[in-house]
Amino acid sequence: MTQNEIIYQLSPEEFFFLSHMMQITNIAGFEDPYRGYLVTELEDQFEEVKAELIKKGYLLKGSQSGTYDIDEILGVYLAVCASDKVIYVKKNVDEVQSYEAYLYFTPSLVVERTQNEMGQVILSHVADLELSLDILHRFFPLTLRSELEFSVDIDTMTWEEWTSFNAEKMVDTLLEKGCLMEEATLAIDTIYHASRSGSMVYWQHEGYKWYQEGYHYAQNNSHMYLILELDENAIRIEAYTPEAVKASLERFSKLFDSVKGEV
Repeated sequence: MTQNEIIYQLSPEEFFFLSHMMQITNIAGFEDPYRGYLVTELEDQFEEVKAELIKKGYLLKGSQSGTYDIDEILGVYLAVCASDKVIYVKKNVDEVQSYEAYLYFTPSLVVERTQNEMGQVILSHVADLELSLDILHRFFPLTLRSELEFSVDIDTMTWEEWTSFNAEKMVDTLLEKGCLMEEATLAIDTIYHASRSGSMVYWQHEGYKWYQEGYHYAQNNSHMYLILELDENAIRIEAYTPEAVKASLERFSKLFDSVKGEV
């Protein structure tokens, strides 16, 4: 999705320390690599990480002795990562083509955070807000819809719990909710063996907590299903129609209607 302008590669530890230098402590989707460390241990670790950041040119000597400045563009990317409006996206096609990223939004700039095979954090500029939203409108198959009629709500079930199930347990769960064996088997066969699948999860920070609104689709041949995270503890599985995803993108876009030109 990135436009490949300027890309930064950082270890999780480097990303952690640079963000903390900018007093950014709550980045959506990023796990603290030093959870449980003592302050004195963090100070020792920082000296090691600082040397590598200087070597890479990401930390530059400041105007005062003993001070350092973060590379200017990298600093902008990190500042955008502090956004409270974030979308996590993931897409798989035939287990060959895949994409997974966190997209951090401001009215004038969108930054993409991905991870390479070595676990490094990759930061890059995606595009402006308008172009990024246009790309997201093509991320899900918004011109297709299932011909089936199927919808079932599963309460006391999170998306993480659902995806931990094997196919048999998924089918059993649908049967417990009153689904017929044939429709339950078709739905789970599509979801569990999807040739195409994708996720779009909106993260919004309010107070001290991140709230998530998730949409996940699965397609296998002509069969398509959509899984919605209704709240923190409930999901809905339904035959795929694009209206719910379109509406979610419109709601997200409206969050920026009253602010222009801010970073």
